[in-house]
Amino acid sequence: CCLKHFPGHGSACGDTHKHFVDVTERYCIKKLLPFQALLQKQHPLVTVMTAHIVNRQLDSEGLPATISSKMLEDYLRGDLHYDGLIVSDDLQMLALASHYSLSDRLAMAMNAGCDLLIIGNQLSYDEPMKVIDTMVSLVNNGVVSKSRLIQAANRVSTLKKHIHLINHKEAV
Repeated sequence: CCLKHFPGHGSACGDTHKHFVDVTERYCIKKLLPFQALLQKQHPLVTVMTAHIVNRQLDSEGLPATISSKMLEDYLRGDLHYDGLIVSDDLQMLALASHYSLSDRLAMAMNAGCDLLIIGNQLSYDEPMKVIDTMVSLVNNGVVSKSRLIQAANRVSTLKKHIHLINHKEAV
């Protein structure tokens, strides 16, 4: 199960496939209630997908949620006590791609708290090896810490273990 798009797209009046969408003026904290209610259950198969929306009520710097450590680390992980897998929305969507290079998008999303990064290749084609080489370079140059990469890998591994356990139980 993937809850999306954190912290809520309900008040958005635009399309993040095309540009930044700022929900600051229309946003109310009640938009977080579904996330709070579902994450309270601490189900091991629940993941959360980010939104590329700007919400200055949750991040005064105006960063979209996918690249905002205030929204992902401070609020989602801190206040909501979520320790599961955070999945980025597609990093090629123009809300991010028209403002940041591939390298910056990868680094900012990882450093903000995304554990799994989506590159949809629907608007342009980023060769998988280019993406991998860029991520390796970011880690080798200290832009993304090795410990952050390990933390993300551990969350992916934990999710895979839970899926394996459920599949094993169903097979028995």
